[in-house]
Amino acid sequence: MEGEGDHEVEKTFIEEQSILDKYKAAAEIADEAVKMVTEKAVPGADIATLCQEGDNFIEEKCKTVFHSKKTKKLRRGVAFPTCVSVNYILGNYSPLSDDSTELKEGDVAKIDLGVHIDGYIAISGHTVFVSADSGKITGRAADVMLAAHEAKEAALRTLVAGNKNTQVTEVINKVAEEYKCCLLYTSDAADDMQCVDLG
Repeated sequence: MEGEGDHEVEKTFIEEQSILDKYKAAAEIADEAVKMVTEKAVPGADIATLCQEGDNFIEEKCKTVFHSKKTKKLRRGVAFPTCVSVNYILGNYSPLSDDSTELKEGDVAKIDLGVHIDGYIAISGHTVFVSADSGKITGRAADVMLAAHEAKEAALRTLVAGNKNTQVTEVINKVAEEYKCCLLYTSDAADDMQCVDLG
Protein backbone atom coordinates (compact mmCIF):
# COMPACT_ATOMS: atom_id res chain seq x y z
CA MET A 1 0.00 0.00 0.00
CA GLU A 2 1.46 3.33 -1.04
CA GLY A 3 1.14 6.36 1.18
CA GLU A 4 1.20 10.00 0.21
CA GLY A 5 4.69 11.00 -0.91
CA ASP A 6 5.99 7.40 -1.22
CA HIS A 7 6.93 7.96 -4.85
CA GLU A 8 9.65 10.36 -3.66
CA VAL A 9 11.29 7.78 -1.37
CA GLU A 10 13.12 6.22 -4.31
CA LYS A 11 14.85 9.47 -5.30
CA THR A 12 18.30 10.33 -3.97
CA PHE A 13 20.09 13.62 -3.45
CA ILE A 14 22.20 12.80 -6.50
CA GLU A 15 19.09 12.83 -8.70
CA GLU A 16 17.42 15.75 -6.98
CA GLN A 17 19.50 18.60 -5.53
CA SER A 18 16.67 19.84 -3.31
CA ILE A 19 16.92 16.66 -1.20
CA LEU A 20 20.55 17.42 -0.36
CA ASP A 21 19.60 21.03 0.39
CA LYS A 22 16.96 19.82 2.87
CA TYR A 23 19.43 17.49 4.60
CA LYS A 24 22.00 20.30 4.82
CA ALA A 25 19.49 22.81 6.19
CA ALA A 26 18.29 20.30 8.80
CA ALA A 27 21.90 19.52 9.80
CA GLU A 28 22.81 23.19 10.17
CA ILE A 29 19.79 23.81 12.41
CA ALA A 30 20.53 20.67 14.45
CA ASP A 31 24.14 21.74 15.01
CA GLU A 32 23.08 25.27 16.01
CA ALA A 33 20.50 23.85 18.44
CA VAL A 34 23.06 21.53 20.06
CA LYS A 35 25.48 24.45 20.42
CA MET A 36 22.78 26.60 22.03
CA VAL A 37 21.75 23.89 24.52
CA THR A 38 25.42 23.07 25.28
CA GLU A 39 26.11 26.70 26.20
CA LYS A 40 23.17 26.66 28.63
CA ALA A 41 24.18 23.34 30.24
CA VAL A 42 25.57 24.86 33.45
CA PRO A 43 25.14 23.90 37.11
CA GLY A 44 21.60 24.69 38.23
CA ALA A 45 20.06 24.53 34.76
CA ASP A 46 16.72 22.71 34.67
CA ILE A 47 16.82 19.76 32.26
CA ALA A 48 13.16 20.03 31.16
CA THR A 49 13.68 23.73 30.42
CA LEU A 50 16.81 22.99 28.37
CA CYS A 51 14.92 20.36 26.37
CA GLN A 52 11.99 22.72 25.74
CA GLU A 53 14.33 25.55 24.72
CA GLY A 54 16.09 23.21 22.28
CA ASP A 55 12.78 22.18 20.69
CA ASN A 56 11.57 25.79 20.52
CA PHE A 57 14.86 26.84 18.90
CA ILE A 58 14.45 24.13 16.25
CA GLU A 59 10.85 25.16 15.49
CA GLU A 60 11.79 28.84 15.14
CA LYS A 61 14.85 28.16 12.96
CA CYS A 62 12.88 25.81 10.70
CA LYS A 63 10.52 28.67 9.88
CA THR A 64 13.44 30.56 8.32
CA VAL A 65 14.36 27.93 5.71
CA PHE A 66 12.39 26.83 2.66
CA HIS A 67 9.79 29.51 3.28
CA SER A 68 9.03 30.56 -0.29
CA LYS A 69 5.51 30.28 -1.66
CA LYS A 70 6.40 27.00 -3.36
CA THR A 71 7.93 25.36 -0.27
CA LYS A 72 5.80 27.01 2.41
CA LYS A 73 3.70 23.86 2.96
CA LEU A 74 6.66 21.56 3.57
CA ARG A 75 6.58 19.87 6.94
CA ARG A 76 9.56 20.74 9.10
CA GLY A 77 10.60 20.87 12.73
CA VAL A 78 11.60 18.50 15.51
CA ALA A 79 12.35 15.00 14.24
CA PHE A 80 13.70 13.78 17.59
CA PRO A 81 13.06 15.77 20.77
CA THR A 82 15.93 17.50 22.54
CA CYS A 83 17.30 15.14 25.19
CA VAL A 84 19.75 15.88 27.98
CA SER A 85 20.82 12.57 29.51
CA VAL A 86 22.98 12.94 32.59
CA ASN A 87 25.63 10.56 33.94
CA TYR A 88 24.18 7.05 34.22
CA ILE A 89 21.16 7.79 32.01
CA LEU A 90 22.18 6.34 28.65
CA GLY A 91 20.01 8.51 26.44
CA ASN A 92 16.64 9.82 25.34
CA TYR A 93 15.95 11.73 28.56
CA SER A 94 13.52 14.52 27.81
CA PRO A 95 11.49 14.91 31.02
CA LEU A 96 8.24 16.68 31.63
CA SER A 97 8.63 19.68 33.92
CA ASP A 98 7.13 17.70 36.84
CA ASP A 99 9.85 15.02 36.56
CA SER A 100 12.77 17.31 35.86
CA THR A 101 16.01 17.70 37.77
CA GLU A 102 18.80 20.24 37.65
CA LEU A 103 22.30 19.81 36.30
CA LYS A 104 25.01 19.71 38.95
CA GLU A 105 28.69 20.59 38.97
CA GLY A 106 30.66 17.64 37.59
CA ASP A 107 27.77 16.01 35.69
CA VAL A 108 28.45 14.53 32.28
CA ALA A 109 25.50 15.46 30.03
CA LYS A 110 24.78 13.91 26.65
CA ILE A 111 22.77 16.28 24.47
CA ASP A 112 21.06 14.94 21.36
CA LEU A 113 18.25 16.05 19.08
CA GLY A 114 16.94 15.76 15.53
CA VAL A 115 15.60 18.12 12.89
CA HIS A 116 13.69 17.35 9.70
CA ILE A 117 12.87 19.32 6.61
CA ASP A 118 10.21 17.57 4.51
CA GLY A 119 11.04 14.29 6.24
CA TYR A 120 14.80 14.48 5.59
CA ILE A 121 16.33 14.08 9.04
CA ALA A 122 19.58 15.23 10.61
CA ILE A 123 20.53 14.09 14.11
CA SER A 124 23.18 15.89 16.16
CA GLY A 125 24.62 15.46 19.62
CA HIS A 126 27.39 16.47 21.97
CA THR A 127 28.68 15.41 25.37
CA VAL A 128 29.49 18.17 27.84
CA PHE A 129 31.10 18.27 31.27
CA VAL A 130 28.91 20.52 33.43
CA SER A 131 31.03 23.09 35.23
CA ALA A 132 30.74 26.69 36.39
CA ASP A 133 34.22 27.42 35.03
CA SER A 134 35.76 26.29 31.79
CA GLY A 135 38.84 24.78 33.41
CA LYS A 136 40.37 21.45 32.53
CA ILE A 137 38.35 18.31 33.12
CA THR A 138 40.14 15.87 35.42
CA GLY A 139 39.60 12.51 37.07
CA ARG A 140 37.22 9.80 35.92
CA ALA A 141 35.03 12.26 34.01
CA ALA A 142 38.04 13.10 31.83
CA ASP A 143 38.79 9.40 31.36
CA VAL A 144 35.22 8.66 30.28
CA MET A 145 35.06 11.57 27.85
CA LEU A 146 38.44 10.77 26.30
CA ALA A 147 37.54 7.09 26.08
CA ALA A 148 34.29 7.93 24.26
CA HIS A 149 36.10 10.23 21.83
CA GLU A 150 38.95 7.80 21.15
CA ALA A 151 36.54 4.87 20.79
CA LYS A 152 34.52 6.82 18.23
CA GLU A 153 37.63 7.73 16.26
CA ALA A 154 38.91 4.14 16.34
CA ALA A 155 35.49 2.81 15.30
CA LEU A 156 35.31 5.25 12.37
CA ARG A 157 38.75 4.15 11.15
CA THR A 158 37.59 0.51 11.34
CA LEU A 159 34.41 1.11 9.32
CA VAL A 160 35.73 0.10 5.93
CA ALA A 161 34.43 -2.22 3.24
CA GLY A 162 35.14 -5.84 4.07
CA ASN A 163 35.40 -5.40 7.86
CA LYS A 164 32.88 -7.01 10.18
CA ASN A 165 31.00 -5.35 13.01
CA THR A 166 32.89 -7.57 15.48
CA GLN A 167 36.10 -5.80 14.43
CA VAL A 168 34.56 -2.45 15.30
CA THR A 169 33.47 -3.82 18.67
CA GLU A 170 36.99 -5.11 19.32
CA VAL A 171 38.62 -1.70 18.83
CA ILE A 172 36.02 -0.06 21.06
CA ASN A 173 36.74 -2.65 23.76
CA LYS A 174 40.49 -2.02 23.50
CA VAL A 175 40.04 1.72 23.97
CA ALA A 176 37.73 1.18 26.96
CA GLU A 177 40.29 -1.14 28.56
CA GLU A 178 43.04 1.47 28.12
CA TYR A 179 40.97 4.04 29.99
CA LYS A 180 39.66 1.50 32.54
CA CYS A 181 36.10 2.38 31.62
CA CYS A 182 32.94 0.36 32.01
CA LEU A 183 31.16 -0.68 28.82
CA LEU A 184 27.43 -1.26 28.76
CA TYR A 185 26.07 -4.15 26.75
CA THR A 186 22.37 -4.45 26.06
CA SER A 187 20.08 -7.04 24.60
CA ASP A 188 16.62 -6.43 23.21
CA ALA A 189 15.21 -6.22 26.74
CA ALA A 190 16.28 -3.16 28.73
CA ASP A 191 16.25 -5.17 31.97
CA ASP A 192 18.99 -7.44 30.57
CA MET A 193 21.43 -4.52 30.51
CA GLN A 194 24.68 -5.24 32.27
CA CYS A 195 27.81 -3.31 33.05
CA VAL A 196 31.12 -4.99 32.48
CA ASP A 197 33.71 -3.55 34.87
CA LEU A 198 37.04 -3.32 33.12
CA GLY A 199 39.04 -1.89 35.99
